[in-house]
Amino acid sequence: MRWAGEAALPHPCPSPGRERGANAFFRFKKSQLRLTSRTKHGREEAAFKSPVFLFWTIMMNTAHRIRVLFDEDTIAKRNEALAQEIATAKPENLLVVAILKGSFMFAADLIRALHQTGLSPQVEFVHLSSYLNGTVSTGNVTILRDIESDVRGRDVLLVDDILESGRTVTFAKDLLMARGAKTVKTAVLLEKPGKRAVQIHPDYVGFTCPDVFVIGYGMDVAHSYRQLPYVGVLDHHDKDPDLFDKPE
Repeated sequence: MRWAGEAALPHPCPSPGRERGANAFFRFKKSQLRLTSRTKHGREEAAFKSPVFLFWTIMMNTAHRIRVLFDEDTIAKRNEALAQEIATAKPENLLVVAILKGSFMFAADLIRALHQTGLSPQVEFVHLSSYLNGTVSTGNVTILRDIESDVRGRDVLLVDDILESGRTVTFAKDLLMARGAKTVKTAVLLEKPGKRAVQIHPDYVGFTCPDVFVIGYGMDVAHSYRQLPYVGVLDHHDKDPDLFDKPE
């Protein structure tokens, strides 16, 4: 894992979390913000889960280094490999459905890679949320923006950024199957196998991800860092090893 250098954080607005943050929480240690998915004494510390808390804490820290988990070249090569795997299945009348917002960059690159294999998929977008005004999932998924295409009799590829609890992807897959899709396969950039809350197994996985709060390549914190061409982790100059889920 390497450094990506210093990155200035613009003034973000607090926003609901996403699936990758469903089991993450934020707490102070040594006057610094640390991202961790651990529990203390068998229970989560609930005091610092608010996006408002995250907003004001980040505002107090104007520059951060970013640890790169998966760099641009590694992601590009993996997208090409995934596209070849998908093309081998010979989907018919393929419709790619990208789950907004975090998957937009992954979906775009994957679709271009699919084009290079000779496929000509149509593309749709669905915006789902299992969050209200916090960073913790309610467990209930709401459709914020639906697709417009008829999926009856079609092979559908559902694309998302992270498969963690699995609730959002499962909801979308069941919805598309109920609408008459011939098949619905799932492609995720990152998978956290140990975080599953429902039974679902992705058909195509870019990378297995450690249990850390990731940013970049479409994924954000308070609407920032989506533009980064790699997947990384914000470093807050806290050397505590459990930032990367290592034993204390």
